[in-house]
Amino acid sequence: MKKNMKKILALLLTASMTLGMTFTASATEANQQNTEEQQDTESVVSDESAEKQDSDSGAAEQVVSEEPTEDSEAKAAVTTSTMGSKPADGTTMNQPFKAGTGGSQNFRIPAMVTLSDGTIVAATDARWDTTTDGYGLDTIVSRSTDGGATWNYTFANYLGDNGNVSNSNSTAFIDPALTVTADDTIYMLVDLYPAGGIISSISNGTGYNSAGKLMLSNGGSNYGYYLDNGKIYSNNGTEVSGLQVDDYFNLTGTYQNQSYDTNLFFNDSPFKVLKTSYLYLTKSTDGGATWSAPTMLNSQVKNSSDKFYGVGPGRGLTTRLDNGTERIIFPCYTYTSDDGDTSVIYSDDGGQTWTRSKNIPDQTSEATLTEVNGKIYMFTRHGGYYVSEDHGATWGSRQNVSGISYTTSCQMNAITYSKKIDGKDAILLSAGTNGRKNGKIFVGLVQGDGSINWEYNYPVNNGEYQYSCMSELNDGTVALLYENGSASEKFEKYSIEKIANGAKIAHAHVATSEGTSVTATISTENAGDTFEFSKCEKKAEATTVEGYNCSVTYDIELLLNGKNYTDSAELTVPYDESVFNGCTKFIGYVAKSASGEAQTFPVTVKNGKFVGICPHFSEVTIAGYKDDIPEGVDHVEDVSLGVNGTTSYTQEGEYSKEYSDDIVDAKAKVTNKELPPYYETATLKAGTFYASSKANDTSPATQITLEDAGNGQYYVKNANGEYIYPSASLGWDWSYALENGKQAVNVESNDDGSVCLEKSYREWFRSTTAYLNLSSNEFSCSGERSNIYLYNQVTPAPETQTKITFKGKQVGTTSVTIGTTMYRITVQERGGNDTASVKVGGSANISIPHTIGTDETVTWSSSDYAKVGVYSADGKNATLTGRKTGTTVVTATVKNNEGTVAATYTWNVTVIDGSAANTGGHTVTYTIDNTIYNGKLYYSVDGSELVEVPVASQTTDADGNTIYTYKTISVEQKNVAYSQMQIFVKPDDGYAVSTVSATKGDTYSQFYGIDKENLKVIYSDEHQGGRIEDCLTAEQEKALLAEAVEKGCDAVFWYSRGSEGSHLTENREATITHEIHCDKLPTVTKEIEYLKQGDDYKKYTEGMTANAGDTVVFKIVVSTYKESADINYSNALLKDIMPNVAGTVKLYSGVGESATALTNPYKITNEINHARTKEAKNYKAEDYTYYAVYELQDEDLEQLITNNVELSYAYSSTYSSGTYGGTAKANAQFFATAFEGINDIVVDYGSPVTIERTKAWGTGKFSITGAANHGVVKVDGDNTTGIQVTYTPTEVLTEADTVTLTNSKGGVYKFKVYPATTVYYEEGFGTYTNQQNGGSNKGTAAQTVSSVGSKAHYGYDSSYDNNTQDSDNSVVELAANGKGEFSFKGTGVELYARSTPDSGKIMAYLYKGTTLKKLYTINTKQAVGTSGLTSMQNKTAYSAPVLSIAGLDAGEYTIKFEVVKTTNDDGTKEIKPVYIDGYRVYSDTTYNEQYSQDDEANPTFTEMRNSVLAALDVDTTKGTYANQIAQGIASQVYDKTTGTGAVIVNNNKEVAGTAQDLLNNGPKNEIYLNPNQAVVFQFASGITTAQIGLKALQGNAAQYTISYEDGTSEDKTLNSSTDMFYKLDAKKGTITITNKAGSGVLAITKIKTFGEISSNAMFAELSADDFMPALLSLGYETEKPMADATANLNLVDYTGKTIASTSLTANGEQGTDATFTADQIKSAVTSALPEGYAVVDASKIADQTVKYGESADVNVQIGKVATLKVTYKKLFGKTVGTATLTGVQTSAGSKYSFSASEIKKAVPSGYWTIKLWGTKVKYGTTGTLTVNVF
Repeated sequence: MKKNMKKILALLLTASMTLGMTFTASATEANQQNTEEQQDTESVVSDESAEKQDSDSGAAEQVVSEEPTEDSEAKAAVTTSTMGSKPADGTTMNQPFKAGTGGSQNFRIPAMVTLSDGTIVAATDARWDTTTDGYGLDTIVSRSTDGGATWNYTFANYLGDNGNVSNSNSTAFIDPALTVTADDTIYMLVDLYPAGGIISSISNGTGYNSAGKLMLSNGGSNYGYYLDNGKIYSNNGTEVSGLQVDDYFNLTGTYQNQSYDTNLFFNDSPFKVLKTSYLYLTKSTDGGATWSAPTMLNSQVKNSSDKFYGVGPGRGLTTRLDNGTERIIFPCYTYTSDDGDTSVIYSDDGGQTWTRSKNIPDQTSEATLTEVNGKIYMFTRHGGYYVSEDHGATWGSRQNVSGISYTTSCQMNAITYSKKIDGKDAILLSAGTNGRKNGKIFVGLVQGDGSINWEYNYPVNNGEYQYSCMSELNDGTVALLYENGSASEKFEKYSIEKIANGAKIAHAHVATSEGTSVTATISTENAGDTFEFSKCEKKAEATTVEGYNCSVTYDIELLLNGKNYTDSAELTVPYDESVFNGCTKFIGYVAKSASGEAQTFPVTVKNGKFVGICPHFSEVTIAGYKDDIPEGVDHVEDVSLGVNGTTSYTQEGEYSKEYSDDIVDAKAKVTNKELPPYYETATLKAGTFYASSKANDTSPATQITLEDAGNGQYYVKNANGEYIYPSASLGWDWSYALENGKQAVNVESNDDGSVCLEKSYREWFRSTTAYLNLSSNEFSCSGERSNIYLYNQVTPAPETQTKITFKGKQVGTTSVTIGTTMYRITVQERGGNDTASVKVGGSANISIPHTIGTDETVTWSSSDYAKVGVYSADGKNATLTGRKTGTTVVTATVKNNEGTVAATYTWNVTVIDGSAANTGGHTVTYTIDNTIYNGKLYYSVDGSELVEVPVASQTTDADGNTIYTYKTISVEQKNVAYSQMQIFVKPDDGYAVSTVSATKGDTYSQFYGIDKENLKVIYSDEHQGGRIEDCLTAEQEKALLAEAVEKGCDAVFWYSRGSEGSHLTENREATITHEIHCDKLPTVTKEIEYLKQGDDYKKYTEGMTANAGDTVVFKIVVSTYKESADINYSNALLKDIMPNVAGTVKLYSGVGESATALTNPYKITNEINHARTKEAKNYKAEDYTYYAVYELQDEDLEQLITNNVELSYAYSSTYSSGTYGGTAKANAQFFATAFEGINDIVVDYGSPVTIERTKAWGTGKFSITGAANHGVVKVDGDNTTGIQVTYTPTEVLTEADTVTLTNSKGGVYKFKVYPATTVYYEEGFGTYTNQQNGGSNKGTAAQTVSSVGSKAHYGYDSSYDNNTQDSDNSVVELAANGKGEFSFKGTGVELYARSTPDSGKIMAYLYKGTTLKKLYTINTKQAVGTSGLTSMQNKTAYSAPVLSIAGLDAGEYTIKFEVVKTTNDDGTKEIKPVYIDGYRVYSDTTYNEQYSQDDEANPTFTEMRNSVLAALDVDTTKGTYANQIAQGIASQVYDKTTGTGAVIVNNNKEVAGTAQDLLNNGPKNEIYLNPNQAVVFQFASGITTAQIGLKALQGNAAQYTISYEDGTSEDKTLNSSTDMFYKLDAKKGTITITNKAGSGVLAITKIKTFGEISSNAMFAELSADDFMPALLSLGYETEKPMADATANLNLVDYTGKTIASTSLTANGEQGTDATFTADQIKSAVTSALPEGYAVVDASKIADQTVKYGESADVNVQIGKVATLKVTYKKLFGKTVGTATLTGVQTSAGSKYSFSASEIKKAVPSGYWTIKLWGTKVKYGTTGTLTVNVF
């Protein structure tokens, strides 16, 4: 009943909302439409109060609640969406948005911009058949290239759930705003409402979680899911299988057995977004014809407290920062019950990341932006304007628009005109003047002080005039698109002379130098002025500009009306590719002359020319900078630092030396790169594991211990070491609980690797099973089966990397090349003094003008905090807050990584008169007493300086706490309207604030921790009272918290009397007494406990020595301390580190037989939390003891061994939070004393190869270092231990590399590294530009050592055996503008890629030197064809050879490639991603001498694909297998030049057309053997040995058999998706390779053979008999006769009489058995039952077997049915339920007797009846019975 009422109310709300609201205007309009009599206007005669009138009086009444719940949203969603079709693009004449355009009758909210080529691009809401501000709106864009005569439109934002009509249950795109960048990229920002959303009926929030992921709900208000990379996950990280989401939020797939093709913003989506407003950004790079996928901005700019945050429609703004970066800006505003504050959002990286400015504090609503002379003017809907002088980051106070009157309850639009008017910069403002009528364009002239005089206006019309947008066209005409009706728009153009009638309009004059193509442009007021070059000569020797390394210089003189022109002009200079190609930055420079000083000016490249404003003219230089990169450098890093400043970088590889010069000290040091632990699925057995409720969990967070209890049972311990088990007890029903205690539990392994832990119970003839559950890392118990996954933690060995630290020595520039990285270094003089001023109660910004190093720290301080507070969010920029008049000094101190001061900056700050925000006429008196355990106390009043409270007395209690009693804080704050005292606590080192209690006065509910990084108070979720910002401005709060953090304070609380929003009406006081506790945090200590020699444990004493094999035992004690309240610990790790040792230190919880192995690092969170959680309020001290154990190895001796134990954790209490790390150290020193030569090796992969030599040599101990020409060499070990030499190629081997090993005594050892006949290189050996992902992996898995002469066959390595995806599990992804390049030396190359059904196309060019040799077009798409041979290709093929180039003359080549557009099936073209996986190089014969020692000299390579053919003539009339041969030979594509020989056979009976299918859709450099296919071939007699290239297509294991003509065979399993060669016996005649049924696809690439034979005759001819083994392997047999099997089904009664009959028939091989299942028989019998009959006992029907060619009878007993309908009534006649009972005749009686128990069993739940007798009903009839129940 209640639910039905909710539904009815929801329907009524929906109806009343639709009927009761008037929807006009844009997103702010729902509550803001005024009547004509009540329009706000801004006038020169209006006073301040008039300007601030409310505009709500005409607002439509709202029925929908202001804060709808998600539940109410779901209940109100009752209409059904009808999907529409996106209208086709079209054309209109003269007007962009005529009624009916694209099928829409109504259009609102115009936006318009002009591109550099003159194209006009306009956008608006397509409102279809409505004027409403929501419910099914889309965005239409129209563009004109002929000044507005012809328009081409497209729907840029369209979802279609509205059915192209207004629909209250649909999504809505509303309020477009456009802006365009210098390269004519158009950015469009709109608001998007989810289904049914509208500005007045949406929820607060961003719609995104804290990780920036789109939140999703699958019902109600619980957003328990999120979207990530096209997949939906629950909040615990579990993927929702079966669903995919594309870039437009379209959702497809199957969920809970239902198929979906919808959108996350639609009403019918199974997962829905938060119903709020979304900022939806798209862009166009083709003049508005097409638009990109969207970027949602909410997570970056919308606040969680915002209900609506949307764009101000019309135009955004693109400006240029001082460094030349373009900034994209859009105005936005808030709305709750009314429109609110304006702010702007801006991006400096092309729309990738966005920042939101501070809100303008006034009600401002929609706004329009325009820029004049570097200042941005913001005109707002509620009147006035604001100015920003820092590109929109901050805004000044409101300025009035004086001298004109216009409507301030509607959007307006402003642009800056390109030419001066009356000698001034001019702003054009479009607005209505009589409500939303009588539009005008006003002309404002900007004065020298930035103010605006409104001198001219032009009346546009006398009718409707609502929203509008202007854009200046290239000819100076002003285009206007405005709303001339309730939902119609009109496009018009006006000359500036018409708009500013009588004004002097500047005229453009262009001077052109014919010889140089340089132009100069100025504007003057006279059209008849002449402007020309008197000189424009390109200098033979260009001027050098500091910081740039290439340039051109022109000597320029200009004449205006025959006289020298010395002012500024826009200059265009041709872009000289021979000079500037490769430059990354540009600058203009003009030399000193009589007309001005030497200075630089910014320039940009546009349409093939440099463009910039030259401030005056003499010799003008355009300069560029291009990298001068040495050969071998593949990465360039720009480094900027100051003298004595430091900064650090890390890079791959090992480089340990100094790279210093006069400018910089650069030190490279090899360091360990710690790798995070990972988790592997564990096998069920006794032991300690990590546990999770998720499969494939990468971070299981709790532990479980299983102790063997025998008989498949285990005892279970939780992470705290407590025995637990699932328990059940029986009351009215079973209840379940997790109990402590040692009881055996059944543990069952599941197929998916999980386990189920259960315990069975039985009481009072009832039984149940209790299951151990795991959720959110907590164990629990229930009656529901639950799976738990067990994992082992694996800590990988650390990798090495190089850390480079730079320290500036003197001013200058230099470069340092380390490995393959070049560092370009600029050292600048830093430090200095400046001035600043700030008002009392105000704020001001200052900034360090130089670069801050990555490992430098900046400390800001004020010499007098009483006058000035200071805070910095990023170290470089700071905000000052004025507190008291006077002067002081603010200092920024920069320290390098050594702690040395690198630079000091000071500002002499003057604090001038101003009024504090809380100035008033009352007094607040504070009297506060405090006692603190282990902490210090500070206070501030109204954001003033922090004052340390003096200690009155100090004592120590029995627990070691220091108790401070502080002197009374007594402050009288006069002349205030409100006041607040802020009190801060600084805990002693190693302590945290835990409790606060008030024994007198106010409560302490406002006592909170400090977010030290973001400088804000951490409020609790339960906080409901006042906030610190109620009395402090944001700047005051941050400055105060920065000062507190600097002093080490952790917690803050405050006492407010009045607030900014509620001023005092009388004097007030605050009298409070506090007791505050700071509790000690855990610590760690360590000492050497034992030295274990053999089985003997010896207590360690100073000076003891040890030998290899001895074990050192370190004792580690973690201590927790008594706490007064709960401190929570997280991410607690105990880590034992032993650097520079060969083995691994292990952690244990005990020693000897009681030792239990722990992971290292060990998660200790549960232990240190356990000290206070195992029983309520048990905050006692506990110690936890662990042992670090290390067995000494030979390699460890004679070096200092240091053991460091580190305890780290994060902690939080109600009032404190932070991180802590403590260390304890112990040292030991040990001594001892190995090597042998290394043979030359062959490498067939570009991955690392490790050679071991274990024999000792020499006397004494010396180290070994290694070097090579084409790779890096890592040497592990020394002469005493033997060494491991790891050689890793860093570049393609064009020759044999020489590895040189040098010991510290000067001995040198060398060996060669030869490239094999084929060498496979990972993608990292190529170079790429504009890659999307990857590109650096050169191979990580170590390849097997192959010494020359070891007879190892080339092209195979076991390290790739289990590489089931991309080679070495990586690719480089290339997309738009993506390019690649790979250089090699040899006779051929293959390019490998990941081939997917949607991968793209590349164009490849083969160069020898600079000569283009060949051109290739490669489509990497994995196509799906029309036959069985290609039907399995709708999948990803890993490591596919997409390009194979062979037969080249030996030499050095480069293959270059780039991604190009792919033509889709519908004829459209698009860029699709390409995934490059690696390269295989074919070597020449240079090293045949070495190859011959391995029997690998002079190989011949042939693609198997070119050898498979269908040219075999088989006589289908002869032979046992004739038909099968004829039907089973696949017509494979082949190259006729390779001769005949290899044929694919299958059992899928392929038909004609497969040849064409394979040609069109099959792989191009390999063939695929699908399951049940075989390839048959026979080598020619000259072939001596052979190998075959194979790979598992997708890494799905391919199970295949190699069969030889002599009857022998080998079963193989191939897991690797990497193409490798495998040996074949070439001398055993016909070879058949069969891919087994159920196997993965087997890919065959090339055949490698050896012998005196050409590839044209590699294969011998095949006869029909050669196919027999292949056919037999595929299960073919001789044809046998077929026949029917029949089961005659007789339906008989109890006498055996046949009442009805039917039959079942099956066809099969004669003489074999056919089985008719019980279900088949039941179904047939049911269909044949006569009316009134039923089967007596269906459970007796069983499977029946009949031989094909025979029949059999099957009898099934049936009988007549008697039916009894029972009505159950209460004593006074109310019916509570009914039941229908049936009985089937099985004997001669005429009636069926329904027993009392049958009737009682059907009594409704909750009722009972007294004992009753049965009743009889005649067969074939229906009886009735009424039963009383109680």
